[in-house]
Amino acid sequence: MRFINEAQDAEYYAEKVKDTAGVYLVPAFTGLGAPYWDMYARGVLIGITRGTKREHISPLERDYYKTKQARRSQRAARHRLSKNPWGFGGRSPRRL
Repeated sequence: MRFINEAQDAEYYAEKVKDTAGVYLVPAFTGLGAPYWDMYARGVLIGITRGTKREHISPLERDYYKTKQARRSQRAARHRLSKNPWGFGGRSPRRL
């Protein structure tokens, strides 16, 4: 689909707009990892309108939701929360 060519492009494009304009990308192109572990899940892109630009299609929000869900799962399992929200691996540091 080539929305971005390299990982650092995601931050570059995200800085160009104030929000995602209601566009959400769930990049589960090869299934979902923790905490769902569903290898049959597939990616989805929702909220597209005529005004949608490449800049609105950002995988950065996905990181927030993934971290939030992982921490919620940790609490439910009564595991000790890590002080590092990227304790499960995560991506390289970004400014956004």
